[in-house]
Amino acid sequence: MIAIDAFMTRNPVSLPSDATVADAWRQMGATGCRHLPVVRAGKVIGIVSQRSLYRLETVARIDRSHEPVMDAMEEALLFAPGAPLAFVARAMAEGKHGAAIVVEDARPVGIFTSVDGLRALAGLLGASEAERAELAAALTA
Repeated sequence: MIAIDAFMTRNPVSLPSDATVADAWRQMGATGCRHLPVVRAGKVIGIVSQRSLYRLETVARIDRSHEPVMDAMEEALLFAPGAPLAFVARAMAEGKHGAAIVVEDARPVGIFTSVDGLRALAGLLGASEAERAELAAALTA
């Protein structure tokens, strides 16, 4: 089984729950991240994405930059580091999620995005025959 922690981005950039929409945009611009876990007391309570920020701003058609980021927050997909890659990818695809947060004791230790998924796919397609067989077995399980 291939676990999600083999392909996740470690130590993800996150936002505190009292951040504003403007804070989220600034953090995304500074880091190049499109998905940010939202944390309270170090524990994940949701996720904010570029898409959720766009949606918040276009629906209201007013300046929402000083509004709490929680207004744009969505429920996050949370997985343990040892979760099977195939299971995480399937859950992301079925729910049309752009990212899943990897947690230990509800604290973010990694993030797995659609870009990470494509990197995993590229690496696995270039993998050995035995590794491809393992992946095929995991995907059909």
